[in-house]
Amino acid sequence: MDTSSAFPESRTIQDDSGTVLKHPVIVVGIPAYNEAKYIGRALESLQSQTSSDFLAVIGDNASTDGTTELCQALAKRDPRFSVVRHDRNIGAVANFEYLRDHTDSRYFCWVGGHDILHPDYISSHLRTLDIRTDAAASFSYLRFIDESDRWLRNEHDTGTHSRWRAPMLRYLWSVAVGVDLGPIHGVFRRASMPDLPLHSCAAWDHVHLSNCIRCGAFIDVPGHLYTLRSFDERRRESTIMQRISGERSAPMDFGATIQAFLSDFDAMSVDRPEDLRWRPLLESILNDRFGSRRVRTTKWLRTLAKRVHSIRRGADLRHS
Repeated sequence: MDTSSAFPESRTIQDDSGTVLKHPVIVVGIPAYNEAKYIGRALESLQSQTSSDFLAVIGDNASTDGTTELCQALAKRDPRFSVVRHDRNIGAVANFEYLRDHTDSRYFCWVGGHDILHPDYISSHLRTLDIRTDAAASFSYLRFIDESDRWLRNEHDTGTHSRWRAPMLRYLWSVAVGVDLGPIHGVFRRASMPDLPLHSCAAWDHVHLSNCIRCGAFIDVPGHLYTLRSFDERRRESTIMQRISGERSAPMDFGATIQAFLSDFDAMSVDRPEDLRWRPLLESILNDRFGSRRVRTTKWLRTLAKRVHSIRRGADLRHS
């Protein structure tokens, strides 16, 4: 494939101008901070994809270890790659959001700067999403390795364990039961990604995935197409919340998580005010999962099960 003609040099992102990078099929967003030790493998796995019709945008979060130079050198050799360097560390979530919001394509995914893709990662997910036009995302199972590339385990994530057809039932079930890691490392249909900011709070990815599954089903592709590098948290120089927010003293505040769920729920209900009838149940579930006022888990599961049974019998929302 002649990539020089398919990806002209004029396709660049300018941090301050709001220029949007366009590509007709898929953009791969690569958030990175001090990944010099690992990012070469990640980028090589992208170059080795059986589907070459992609554009990879690296969001360098003000790295200090040579990550920037490694990525810029590759971008000079391969026009499918572009690098945006932030002037300061804006936090992981804001970097994820930047990559999503400053690019445009039919499909989108995030790939960690220390992770590795199977050669069929892009082609398998695009094939699935082209067939399943009702799907918001396609994901595969995860393979875990450590800092030294040693295999740790394979996991068979099931997304949200939900196959409900009604959007609200999928959503509530995802909030109640939780979400596996797989979908955040899958491929999203842009049209099914809500136009909402990402929240720099604990469980931000859970909030985002629940919003997406409200827009469409998650489809799992058999096989371990994504290798996730697992780090020993005891040897990390920063806390989880510091990496999420970019702020050294950021607290682990699950109250902010609850507010993120509720604010997004309200925003997505503007065009569907009938969905607001579910808000009290959502608040109960959130308080059980993340709040200080704990209620018996079996209580809200039983409440949800009864409500689901009633809805399925009446079929009043099944196809809503």
